Amino acid sequence: MIVSSEGIIIHSMNYSDTSKIVTMYSKEFGKIKLLAKGARKNSKSFGSSLEVLSHIRVIFYKKDERSLHLISKSEIIRPSTKLCSSFTQLSYALAIAELVKQVFHDEEKNLPIYQLVIDAMDELTKIDRGFENIYFSFLMNLFSLSGFAFDIKSCFSCKKDLSITNDDKFCNITNGVFYCAVCHNKTKYGEVKFREDVFKVLDFIYSGKISNSKKINFNDSIGNEIKKFLHRYGEFHLHGMKSLNSLKLLDSYSQFQGVN
Repeated sequence: MIVSSEGIIIHSMNYSDTSKIVTMYSKEFGKIKLLAKGARKNSKSFGSSLEVLSHIRVIFYKKDERSLHLISKSEIIRPSTKLCSSFTQLSYALAIAELVKQVFHDEEKNLPIYQLVIDAMDELTKIDRGFENIYFSFLMNLFSLSGFAFDIKSCFSCKKDLSITNDDKFCNITNGVFYCAVCHNKTKYGEVKFREDVFKVLDFIYSGKISNSKKINFNDSIGNEIKKFLHRYGEFHLHGMKSLNSLKLLDSYSQFQGVN
């Protein structure tokens, strides 16, 4: 059956001496593997459309009994180069692609997740700094759409609005509920402690759309605490999520820049 779809290339590997196998997160089919015959031998066949992070439209032969499908034609909607203006921008875009590859099964259509990926990638192309804001917002939306949203608005025990208190807040990783300092002291629940400045950033990003997350500024210390929390939360709740190589490289690069 000949079908068409649009999607983001999230992984690519060489196959034989002339071909490529790419993994695309698609609108119509979810995560799907595609074989591009001759893609390495003849660059004119597919051009740069099969580069990781390219947003493309593709026509391919789909067979239900197979997990690898043959590409007939592809065209670029948004080239991968739009996400390569800086190493930091590229790293967070690759982190999103890497995460999607980790946690989703093959050929399970999910339009909300697909749109979230597209929105995050598009927002990354519109800014020249604050890329981690987009990444944090992506993660929080991903948790929500996957059924693991955390309850940040009020204390789980006393129901107090946490945004109006200046004390530390606490989150129980296992169920995503937050506690104020008073209730935490009483119940001893809560595995992650948030200072007020960290909580305010987390709350702002959580409460808005991906496009709004770029409006807040914070220092590296706050960013590192939020990243550590979100990754710990994700690794507990999302099956398959583990440390991301793209962000390991970014950390190494940042440390090298700091030394020099």
